[in-house]
Amino acid sequence: MVADAHAADDIADRLIAYLQAEAGYSGSGYVVPPTTLTGGFETRLYHFQLAGAGQELSIPLVLRIFPPAQPAQRAVWECSVQNCIAEQGYPAPRVLFTGTDPAIFGGSFLVMQYAPGDTLLVAEPDRTPEILGAAHALLHQIDPAPLIDALHSRGFDRKRFGFESRLAWLYGMRDRYPWLSAVLQWLMDSAPPEPHRLSICHGDFHPLNILMQEGDISAVLDWSGFSIADPVMDVAFTMVILSVAASMLLPQESSEKLLSRYRTAYEQVYALDAVNLDYYRTLRCVMALVEGAEGQEVWTRPPVLVQLTDIVSSNTGVSVHHPQL
Repeated sequence: MVADAHAADDIADRLIAYLQAEAGYSGSGYVVPPTTLTGGFETRLYHFQLAGAGQELSIPLVLRIFPPAQPAQRAVWECSVQNCIAEQGYPAPRVLFTGTDPAIFGGSFLVMQYAPGDTLLVAEPDRTPEILGAAHALLHQIDPAPLIDALHSRGFDRKRFGFESRLAWLYGMRDRYPWLSAVLQWLMDSAPPEPHRLSICHGDFHPLNILMQEGDISAVLDWSGFSIADPVMDVAFTMVILSVAASMLLPQESSEKLLSRYRTAYEQVYALDAVNLDYYRTLRCVMALVEGAEGQEVWTRPPVLVQLTDIVSSNTGVSVHHPQL
């Protein structure tokens, strides 16, 4: 606890110094000092509010620090995504400042708006699937062209944020995880062509990444898995999360009913061409198996592993023999 307090004090001093040097902040203190926020798997998150700041800096803010191993451009990437989406009216927190010097906080970082509210699961448990589906469909209706242009202008190649890059990353894991080699080859051989209709895809769209306040969505968080791709892929990813985690998210409801309510709400807003749905569900399951092997705890529980490998086998005919099962 003492170590945490010292770390927070150090962050507070460094943040003041950065904002004075780079943002024109003339004050020297806080209404709310940097306080650790939970919820970041990779990143460190701090909520704070400055004292004696101008209008832009006087609101509640968040400092998001990326791990040292992440390239500095990760912060530029997420800033571009969130701000472009917010400019089109979707509830993504706006980024005010981006830092790429790891000497300041130990990694690249963002200073962005603080989003108030409770997670969708807490705020609207009875309406969670309907709100989730409708919000997801609204995201997929946004024209991705301005975001593509914004990323290009910052030096990001189109291949960096397409489906192909995700598949290539996954296929690159075949030597590290030989027990996945057969299904990784299936994914490469069975990959669908790029559809005519591409959308902004969140990549991790689930109730814990959506905040609600007074009955409205106040923010959609965590855009690190963003891509410009087939919206069916994004829907499939959410369906895997909902089906595998249903007992933890809404234990009173079966995964089949949860998925049905989510998908019905989605399709009331946006048409879904489900031809490649099972392919993308398989892709997300294999990604989850790799993520679990890489240390993401949620994908390491034996009941979850059984569900993931069962979905893969059912969709592909390829058996996955997980070393922990």
